[in-house]
Order: sequence, then C-alpha cells, then structure tokens
Amino acid sequence: MDIEAAIKNRRSVRNYLSKKVAISELERIVDMARYAPTSSNSQAWKFQIVTDDAYLKDIVTFSAGIWKKPPAILAISMDRDIALKRTGKQALEETIYYDAGIAAYAASLEAQALGLGSCIIASFNKKAVAALLAIEPPLEPMLMLTLGYFMGEVKMPAKRGLNEVLDMRLAKE
Repeated sequence: MDIEAAIKNRRSVRNYLSKKVAISELERIVDMARYAPTSSNSQAWKFQIVTDDAYLKDIVTFSAGIWKKPPAILAISMDRDIALKRTGKQALEETIYYDAGIAAYAASLEAQALGLGSCIIASFNKKAVAALLAIEPPLEPMLMLTLGYFMGEVKMPAKRGLNEVLDMRLAKE
C-alpha cells in the first residue's frame, strides 16, 4: 500500500471482529512506530501490547474513548526523565505529547497497511490504566491505540476542502 492510500484510507475504527490479532503483527506495528520522529531524538517512549481479555475489559471500564472491547490495545507511555534530559523543560509541557501522537499515527498507518483497523485513544483515566498495567513513574501513559480487524464498513467522514484549510498568502513561486 502506498503512503497516499494509507493516509486517505485510514479511519478511526471502533467496532472490531472478535478475531485475535497475531502477536507478530502487533510487534511489527510497534517496530514501525519506533521509527517515528521525536523531539531531540529523545525516543522517550515505551510501548505495551495488551491482548489478555481480562485486562482489555478492565481498560475499557477506565476509557470513555473505547466503546467496546477490542482484540488488542497498544499503550504508549512516555518516560518523563528521558524526555527532560534530552529535550529540557519544554518536553514535559509539550513535546512528549507530540511525540506520543506521532508514534500513535505511525502505528495506525502500519496497522492499516496490515489490514487492521485502529483508533487513537486519549480519553482514558491515566491513573487507573497506569495502575492496571503496572506503569510507574517516570513513565506516564499518554495514548492508547485499539487494534483489530474491521467489523463492517467504516465510511470516510466529510473532509474540509484544501482551499478551506490552506493559507497561501505568503507562498511565492
């Protein structure tokens, strides 16, 4: 799949088949996510794959952004100490959030390329998920990515036109 097709066809999928996702595919998704750029090349992330049904059910109870149990979740945490050391104070105020988001998007594109659906989740109780997954400081959970095989068709939402989002006033040929 070429990059344009992956970007245009990627959707936030919230309904999955109960079919398990192979661990090798989940590892490949993380392997590609680790190539995402980070501020000052801090690479302050830690990824955790969850496929255990009991843990998945518990995570759903703490996550308003997850409507029903997916076959897999990728938790993305950031190490605040590494980020601070590599990037400085700005890391803790801004860049760790950007870095987690870029990694999540890279993971979602790889999932798309593998024929999987995904949804980036920011709406969850960080303290509860951290306790459940034994994520301890200096790590902080930032985002989760639900993963699985699509259930039904996921339609493209309306997108604003390029002329609505692009300001060319300062662009010169």
